[in-house]
Amino acid sequence: MSYDSLAREGRGGQAGNLEPQRRGRTPPGKKLGCSSAAADVSDLNSVTGAVQKTLGIVPTINIFINDAGISGPNPKLWEYPADDWKRIFAVNVEGTFYCCRVVAPLMHERNYSRIVTLLLLRGRMAIQIHPPIAPAKPP
Repeated sequence: MSYDSLAREGRGGQAGNLEPQRRGRTPPGKKLGCSSAAADVSDLNSVTGAVQKTLGIVPTINIFINDAGISGPNPKLWEYPADDWKRIFAVNVEGTFYCCRVVAPLMHERNYSRIVTLLLLRGRMAIQIHPPIAPAKPP
């Protein structure tokens, strides 16, 4: 189920995303009248701030869809820039952890939680194309 589907059913109200703001695109759900909070998911403080902003707009977070991920450049594995490798893991792995770490206690205290983490099907064949994708976003 997409974010747009959830919003149309009245389940969406807040979208957090870094990429649309960086690329000048409209954030998910914005077209449906939902608000948006930008966050760099590789930074725990940024994630915490975005969640606090969200809780200033909506009373609770009922469903959290975790879909952050980047792929990076396409050189051969042995030529892969270490900084790009680290950035991919910071967003794809640490970002997933940070987002869940911040929203899970809010859901736990209400005894209700729905966290969906989306993975990449491309992760199955990424070793030759995007080496860090396979371990960072497995299918």
